[in-house]
Amino acid sequence: MTTTSYSFGHSREFDGLRGMSIILVMLSHMGIPAIAGGFFGVDIFFVLSGFLITTLLVTEFDSNGSRVSFKHFYIRRALRLGPALAFLLVTYLMLGTLIVNDTAGFGLRALVALCYLSNWVQAFELLDMRALSHTWSLSIEEQFYIVWPVILVGLLRWVKDRRRIMLLVFAVVLGEMVARAMASMRGLPWVRIHLGLDFHADPLLCGCLLGLMLACPPVREALSRKAVPIAVAAMLGALFLATQVFIPDNLQAHIRRYHLWGLSGTELAATAILMHAVLPGTSTLKRLLAWRPLVGLGQISYGLYLWHHAILFTLGARLPGYVDPTQPLQFAAAIGAAMLLTILVVMISYRFVEQPALRLKARFAGRPLPAQSP
Repeated sequence: MTTTSYSFGHSREFDGLRGMSIILVMLSHMGIPAIAGGFFGVDIFFVLSGFLITTLLVTEFDSNGSRVSFKHFYIRRALRLGPALAFLLVTYLMLGTLIVNDTAGFGLRALVALCYLSNWVQAFELLDMRALSHTWSLSIEEQFYIVWPVILVGLLRWVKDRRRIMLLVFAVVLGEMVARAMASMRGLPWVRIHLGLDFHADPLLCGCLLGLMLACPPVREALSRKAVPIAVAAMLGALFLATQVFIPDNLQAHIRRYHLWGLSGTELAATAILMHAVLPGTSTLKRLLAWRPLVGLGQISYGLYLWHHAILFTLGARLPGYVDPTQPLQFAAAIGAAMLLTILVVMISYRFVEQPALRLKARFAGRPLPAQSP
């Protein structure tokens, strides 16, 4: 099949979807029982990540004579994710050493997070990660980044018809959905299902599948002619996600439903919204996603994700009486203070840690590779 590169470019809607996702995640960590279901924002991030890295890799593959610089890819990933995480972990270690006087415990948790093993130690309940428990999602992404680029490039080289690659990825997604539902019905602990890459890779693969579809000209052109059905699917997806935020009963029952069918619905809804967001056309949903404050939050969403949970957890541990939803005034003051501190730290991180690393990252952007010797 003849292919041409697909340029993703910059999308305000893409950043807006990131912004919406981080709001959902932050709400879920605030301790308000009725809206604790917003944790599915992490799965929207997974879809976005899978789409973005697949698009970048396929574009580089098509532009460079079927070659990809894995070295540059992994350097770019390290520069994007590593410095901000290191800043968090150094601060965390300083807190553990100077204030809590638990260097060993804090050091072990920081090491696990730095090695991107947080998901597995929590899935098998080997270590309580406490303020760093949210790093499970970073671990899943990083583990996926290790294997997917190699698999993708191999498939692109050996399978000429890319629609077959799409069918293969689609089959794996369906297999993951079924395996997760069966594991939940068998009574496998929810942490094992939720935090293990083997049961939680399909949101990333949904994004990968969309990236492959938009990088294939015949498929992309066909999708472009289906703007109205895709917009309807995106709106229905947004309505579905809105219903997942609110928890009518206990969190454990909600998580079980999520593993049975909710996660599958979430990743399909997020994929439909993302497809609508990046294809040409306008809609109320796209205008909402392009709203400047939402876009701004999306641009600093990584830092917000890293810091908000650590700050909320630390505040709750040090001032447990104030982070209590049954005491509205104290609770509102505590959450407000935590959010202000989070934004302050994130802006410092973004200005002095992330942006310099991003400028360095640009040196390793996908570009034509030197010609190979015959």
